[in-house]
Amino acid sequence: MTVLDRLAPSAGDLAGRQTAEPARRLGGTPGAARERIRRVPAPVVIYLAGQAFAVGMLAFLCAARGHSLLGSLTAWDGQHFLRIATHGYTFSTAADTPGSPAFLPGYPGLIAALHTVIGVPAVAVALAISWIAGAVFACAIPHLVRRIPGMDHRAGLIAVALVAVSPVSITLAMAYSEALVCALASWALVHALRGNWWIAGLLALTAGTVRISGLALAVAFGIAAIALAVASIRQHQPAILIAYGLAALMEVIASAGVMNSKIRLLIPAFTILLPAAAWLARQPGAHARWALAVIAVAGSWLGAYALTIWTHAI
Repeated sequence: MTVLDRLAPSAGDLAGRQTAEPARRLGGTPGAARERIRRVPAPVVIYLAGQAFAVGMLAFLCAARGHSLLGSLTAWDGQHFLRIATHGYTFSTAADTPGSPAFLPGYPGLIAALHTVIGVPAVAVALAISWIAGAVFACAIPHLVRRIPGMDHRAGLIAVALVAVSPVSITLAMAYSEALVCALASWALVHALRGNWWIAGLLALTAGTVRISGLALAVAFGIAAIALAVASIRQHQPAILIAYGLAALMEVIASAGVMNSKIRLLIPAFTILLPAAAWLARQPGAHARWALAVIAVAGSWLGAYALTIWTHAI
């Protein structure tokens, strides 16, 4: 056998390569599929799994009650946002009037812009924004948790799970502004902790156009500035997260909104869940998983119940 014979591939080898190459290009092999999954950040996988469970629970109750799943995902405030995105604001200041300026322009403005540019229906754009923003939000949480002494990556992933399955977390998957404001606020906090104050300020300002919760960021940044002036930079890191959570919590308590929406309005105060995540991270793995499973079932059922059986807005 000559050297060329040794180097030349056989006809069978060529046929196998010709068959396998298109499959590799299309990612059709099992190994390629597993590799794509491994490349997805763990917080995104956990968050989307939790939200899929919540939507699945909602779909189950919608089917049982004869409701439309899409109608439920765009109910209540979603109708206001979609009305503003497609027809603009009205002159009425009543919160229950379609197009009321009581709803800030950041979220519906983004819906309108993307709807105009790419031509996709406003409903699809609104839901896509919420799902993408939610995934972006999930990626920020472990970055925040790692800045807290005594909390590790496992605690960060548990915090993501808690956010995804907490009571009425279904609103993060709806045509609501919660997911977008949480994405902006969380990354504003991340950049503030890194000392990137210009980026943090820009994100906080943008969050303020989406929800009034943006004011909580201003409070947190002010307290962080004081902490930097009187203490070490390491000490200010938990302080800014505590300050943001408490400010967002007080904003909800002091607001004149309807009591029915109070639980949902607490979602942007996500840092108040971090102590629970820290506690669960210290428990044996099986105990933590069971606790998260119970919270997922209870939280998802509450959200589905609120949208299909309860007659009040959330």
